[in-house]
Parts: sequence; structure tokens; C-alpha cells
Amino acid sequence: MFHALNATLMLSTVQSRVSANNRKYLLFDERESTQMTAKTGNRLVGELWLILGVDPNTTPDGLTLGEIGLESLFAIQLQREFKDKLDINVPLAHIKGLTVGMFRSYGEDNPEPIREYLIARKSGHSSILRNQFVMPTEKYLRLNEVTGGGRRAPVFFMPPLTMSFAAFGDLCRRLDRPAIGLNWTRETSQLTSVNSLAEHYRTLMETLSGGGRYDIVGYLDTIPVCVEIMMRAAGGGGAGKVVVVDANAADEHLFNDQICDNLMIEFMLKQLSIDAPTALMDCILSRVRAEPQLKAKLAVIMAHMPELTHKQLVAPDMEKVLGIMLARIRTLFENKHRKRRNISQTLRASVAAKWAKISGKLIIIKPSHAGCLPNMDDTVELALGLNAPESQQYATTGTISVENVEQSGSMATITKIILAKIYNAIK
Repeated sequence: MFHALNATLMLSTVQSRVSANNRKYLLFDERESTQMTAKTGNRLVGELWLILGVDPNTTPDGLTLGEIGLESLFAIQLQREFKDKLDINVPLAHIKGLTVGMFRSYGEDNPEPIREYLIARKSGHSSILRNQFVMPTEKYLRLNEVTGGGRRAPVFFMPPLTMSFAAFGDLCRRLDRPAIGLNWTRETSQLTSVNSLAEHYRTLMETLSGGGRYDIVGYLDTIPVCVEIMMRAAGGGGAGKVVVVDANAADEHLFNDQICDNLMIEFMLKQLSIDAPTALMDCILSRVRAEPQLKAKLAVIMAHMPELTHKQLVAPDMEKVLGIMLARIRTLFENKHRKRRNISQTLRASVAAKWAKISGKLIIIKPSHAGCLPNMDDTVELALGLNAPESQQYATTGTISVENVEQSGSMATITKIILAKIYNAIK
């Protein structure tokens, strides 16, 4: 209750700042608005400018109707308009996220910006609803009903950043082998090094697999942990095939700048809600950046959750989950910032010796820019960091392969392709 009240108060403060900043755009001039109506050729859009009291030619494109102050009665008219003209049922909360720039295009007979936004809002709120924001109490979770025995070696899924395995539901149900999700618990958060995390999860996987072989699926911050487990299993049982998904090429710019809370929160929001409208995310991020303290930044995000999900979430662990996500993202950023060129010859020799003993295979799935396939050596080095072997070593042994995924569609489409590649690797 305290956190919900705190988030509400924080949002009210932020909204007050936004309203104060936007007053300079209010121009209650009925004559000018009538002229605008004639220019746009769209009666409803002309009425919108009149009711809001803004000049669309001088008001920033990114300003939302909710920030300016849209009346609920007129929002209902817009609902009917979009149902009749675009065949889309739109919640009132989504209408308030539409921007001046979108309506300017709509008034010029170009409905696509609004159509794309509304479709993205639906997709975005569906994806974020898969995250329950609950801290796990059990060490693992069975993701399908297949039991072990015979040649059915289990496949273990490392804990996602969002702490939810919902994205892997369909994939795991199709597998003809046990699929087990390894949770990130409160106790796991006390482990502060790659070695301690690797030992924790390796022990758990060997217990659940009965000491036999198993495969692992990992992503982002758990990649170094997966590789460390793979190295410890060299020459014996344990990890056979390890499939890891590295960061999207579109997010690589975040790792080139100095690590700060705002960049980490931007990355976190992308993980929580794929394909959320850019206008909505920009609005949330602008309010996050206005807050100097991390706790206040998280309060802004929690206050926006009903807007993102289109429902009131009952998630008492949300603040704790978001805090753990940020801690894990910081580890990811720090790993990405480390440069391998400073490794000593002694460490290089040690890494090479470990890779020479590995009998399993590492598959790196790398989302890349459309039409621009990354260099394999760069991909391996960025993904593995200090544990990356020399290129000639994995080129001759075939212990590492890279699967590129071109980012030529929506994030939802790219995610489906990634899941298909994971399935093909472990089925």
C-alpha cells in the first residue's frame, strides 16, 4: 500500500511539472482554430485543436493529448472515430498517449502513425502482462510435463531478466524433453560474482539431472555464467550444448556510453514491453530523467504500469523485482564495457586451455542490423568477454557457432525468430 501511494504521489509531482512546461503552447483562439479546420480538411481534428487550445504548427510533435489535458467526452468521440474509420477498439488510456504529430498526420489523411501506435500499444501491453512481478520462492520451475529417462536429457533455462518464463511457454510445450526454468530468488541476489552464480546453478542442474548431461539456454547477463558452467563441465558430464542470446544490435549504443541509471532503465523498459509505442516510452523516459534519485525513477515506472498494461496490477514485489532487474542490467553493462585487449598472456593461455578440453558446443544467437551481418570474431568477443578464445581455436574445433537474426521487422517478429532458433538448437 505504501509503495502504491508513494508511486501515485510521485506521478502527480511529475505531471505538475509537465503541465507547467506545456502552458506556453496553449492558444485559445477560436478564429485560428477555425482556419486550421479548413486547412486540415478534417472536422474532428479541427475540433480537437479548438478544444485543446493549441496551434499544431508550433506545438511539439511529441506532446501527448494526456499531457495537454484531453477532455473525457471528446476522447469518447475519438474512440468512435477510430472504430468507424480504422476498425480498432481503443481504450481511453491509449487515446491520451496519442501525440500532436500523429493527429497532424491524421488531419492530412494519413492515419498510419495513429494506426501503428494503437497496434503497438496492444502488443506492448500484452507483452508486459506476461510479467507477474513476483519474487520466486522455489529454486526451479518445470516448464513442461515431460519427465526424464532414456535419452531425454533435460534442458535448463537460465532466469530471464524479467524473472518470468512466459515467453518460452509454447517452445517448452513442444519439446520432447524435460524443460526446467531456474529461478532467480532472493538468495541468488546475494551472490555477487560470475563464479559464485555458476557454482550455484551448476550444482542445481547436476542435482536435477542426476549427474548426467544437459543443455542450457541463457541470455544477456547470464551468458558469462553459462560459459563458466560449460568450462567447468569440460571433459565430463554436465553441460553439452549451450545456447545463448546476446543483446540486440540496436541496443549496442547503450553499452558505449558511461553507465548511468537512465540508460539502464531505458534498457529495462525495452525488456519489459516489446513493441511498446515510441511516443509512450519517450514520455515515460522523459519523466524518469527528470528525477534525480533512483527510487523516484522507479516510482515513475510503477505509476505508469496501469497505462502500459491497461489494468491495475496487483504486484507487491514489483519494486523488488525492478530493483533486481536493474542490478543485473548493471552487471551486463559492466561486462560489455570490459575490453579484452588488456588480457594478460597468462590469462589468454588459461582460457585457451579450458576451451581445448570442452566437448560441448556453444551457439550464440545474435540479433543484428538488417543487411549488416556482424563479424564473427567481434560477436564472440562481445558475447563472451574475458572467456572468449582466440578465433583460430574455435574455427578449427567448431565448438562455437553464431546464428544471426536480422532486425528487419517488429520486436515481436524478431522474438519469434529467436525462439524458433532456440527450439531448433535444443529439440
